[in-house]
Amino acid sequence: MVRTPASETPAAARRRLTNEMSKLIRSIDKQQPGPKRLELLRRQASVSDELETLRSGRA
Repeated sequence: MVRTPASETPAAARRRLTNEMSKLIRSIDKQQPGPKRLELLRRQASVSDELETLRSGRA
């Protein structure tokens, strides 16, 4: 389930998640292999799932 504030529109949620995804990608690119990078990759997968849920209308 996508975690969004009750007042956040789907479009605003998509923008927020897209911005977060961009920040994660930049952070992942800067990280050396290790636990921090793995944590960032897991968060990226979670954000990707949230975006897909919004896009599919299952939210």
